[in-house]
Amino acid sequence: MELLINSPYNKKTPFDFSKIVPVEIGGEIYYGLPGDDVRQIQNLLADTSLIVTPHDGDTFSFETDMQIPLKAGISVRWFVNDKFIGEGAEISFHPPAPALYTLRAVSTHKEETVEVRVVAR
Repeated sequence: MELLINSPYNKKTPFDFSKIVPVEIGGEIYYGLPGDDVRQIQNLLADTSLIVTPHDGDTFSFETDMQIPLKAGISVRWFVNDKFIGEGAEISFHPPAPALYTLRAVSTHKEETVEVRVVAR
């Protein structure tokens, strides 16, 4: 916080509360911007998705020797188009060519699938 206070971004102006709105959730007051769905955004913290990245529908530009980082919330077995490629919470996938790839993460009690597209430049 000290860094922000002493930076040129600190204009020494009071916070303008007219730009935010209070929202009561479960007897507690939260704040958001007008039009925000605060309840939905709050639920993002409770997201139990197994695959953290990449996201379903992500598109990547193909490059020789490219790597797509695969990250899960826990250690999983990773499959690309049903072929086992490794195990761990974070590994890299090296797509051999532009194509649509189905990535699957499998844990003891759960599995999740996302599709990513690798396109020619």
